[in-house]
Amino acid sequence: MAAPEATPHGTAASAAGASPEQAAEPETGDASLLERFPRLADLDDMDDDQRIEVFQHVLDTLQRELDEERG
Repeated sequence: MAAPEATPHGTAASAAGASPEQAAEPETGDASLLERFPRLADLDDMDDDQRIEVFQHVLDTLQRELDEERG
């Protein structure tokens, strides 16, 4: 198993508030990102503008869900 990617504030997993084991496994009941956003699986076949569009859609959707959870 590869080590988590380092960030300025520790590892990517610790920066997200999860242990490396938790970061690698979705919470029970959560769909994986690829199931929720199947276009992510095709990033290698896209040009930069298409990738930006896909990432923006994912980020917008996740931000909207987070805002709804926070009420």
